[in-house]
Order: sequence, then structure tokens, then C-alpha cells
Amino acid sequence: MDSPRFISTLQRAIEEMFEICDATNDGRLTYQQFEDSWKTLRYGLSNLDVRIMIALADEDDDEMIPWADFVPIAVDVVRTIIKRNLTGRNNIVPPDALSIIYKAEIDKCEQLLTHDMKH
Repeated sequence: MDSPRFISTLQRAIEEMFEICDATNDGRLTYQQFEDSWKTLRYGLSNLDVRIMIALADEDDDEMIPWADFVPIAVDVVRTIIKRNLTGRNNIVPPDALSIIYKAEIDKCEQLLTHDMKH
């Protein structure tokens, strides 16, 4: 998980995923595009994992995930999740504890994603 080769391969996959999902080609993803982008990779991320990444990546609360914020967070989160899954320690931090930590951000993401799906 920490080898330069693995990180380089993971980064390339994430970069390609971002480019495919960036429909407007402006270097930013909407929350829905961001969430949909993770469906193209099979790294074992839960919906909660993706929503936490959204909360971490949208630092200016403009409801967009810029390229510069996306890649480093995505690499770190995927590495962490793969390590968690490989060690069988899936419950290091219970999902309900994570939802409390990021409650406001997750609620905002839920609201925006639900709104986007209705339109």
C-alpha cells in the first residue's frame, strides 16, 4: 500500500477517473459526479467513505470538488481503506462515530445529492 509503484498506479487510476467524470472539463466535479466517479473503481469504499471524502475535499463549501483537492485526498483515503480491509479491521472507527465527526458535512452532502437526484 505504501510502495511508490502502488501509489503511482493508484494516482493514475484516480486521475483517469476524474477526467472521465469531469463532464464540463473545468477541473472540478459536482458532488454527484464525485460520488458517481467512485462507482468506476472497485476499492471497497462505502457510501459513507465517499461522503467523508466529499466533506474533506470541498474546503471552500462551493459544492464542487477541484482537481487539486481531489487527488491527494483520494489517494490517502483509498490507501487507508485498502489497509483497513486487508487487515480485517473494518471497524476501527465505527460508522456511527464517523458520522458524528463529520455530521454537518455529511448532512450537507446527503441533502445536495438527494436534491441532484430529484432533478
